[in-house]
Amino acid sequence: MAVVPRGSHVGRSHLFTPPNRRPEDFPSTKVPDTWTLNGAKIASLSHHMMYEWVRTREQRERGTASRGNLDRTKEHLRDAFAIECDDRDVWLGLRKPYIRREISDFLWIMIHGRSQCGTMFSKWGPGWEELQYCDCGAVESMEHILVGCDDAVWRIRLWRRMSDLLRASGMIPEDMCRPPIFEEIMGVGTIKLGNRFATRLWATIISETAFTVWKLRNRKRFDNTRISSRMAADIWRTSLEKRARTDLAAAKLRGPSTAPLDRNRQEAVTAWRSLVSVKGGVVAWNSADYG
Repeated sequence: MAVVPRGSHVGRSHLFTPPNRRPEDFPSTKVPDTWTLNGAKIASLSHHMMYEWVRTREQRERGTASRGNLDRTKEHLRDAFAIECDDRDVWLGLRKPYIRREISDFLWIMIHGRSQCGTMFSKWGPGWEELQYCDCGAVESMEHILVGCDDAVWRIRLWRRMSDLLRASGMIPEDMCRPPIFEEIMGVGTIKLGNRFATRLWATIISETAFTVWKLRNRKRFDNTRISSRMAADIWRTSLEKRARTDLAAAKLRGPSTAPLDRNRQEAVTAWRSLVSVKGGVVAWNSADYG
């Protein structure tokens, strides 16, 4: 055994390191800070809830959120729509002109697993850990928030209203007049329907609805606002009316034009006119259910 002179600055761990083994080869015995729940309702966690927490925590620590989300999105697009695409197609889909920049940023963050929900709150320190959990007791995730929680009655009813609206347009295939699954929200800009007008209308309404659900969840989570089905429907309808006014007003602008710009304007007008008309800045819904 090597003799170390008294006063040497060599650490003790070096003295006890077996031959051909480095200190970093040993497993760490340090408990990660994220396992210190500091007031979280550990006693009330079921086995299933704890499993979900650990699974989500491990996935985030490995940095696989975006990889997993991209893979599952591409797999669904291939199996359900026969769309062969790569990562670049999914990312570029978020920048389609009919997806608002604010919403494309929201979707980008979501695919990267950086949305403020679930186990992310375990990193914020004492007092935040309990925000990991939905009111139903499950660990929150973006999938759970947008389409998963069966206790969020207002959200379920909002997606149903959206389905009725898609059906009322007469442009969307019947099998797509339904609430989307999570993979379809992530790949909303990559999915193609029968024609470009239907594609635009479907993607616009799906993305606007998903973003409305997210914003309402944040009001409930951080402002303790009670979300009713009527409140959710009113906010959703208002956001769609604002979007329709913006798109139709932009289509009327005069000035230098290009073929892609003309195409985009034509798509916007044709898509929205299946649902609304705008007179004097006031949106009139073709269906009395939305007016």
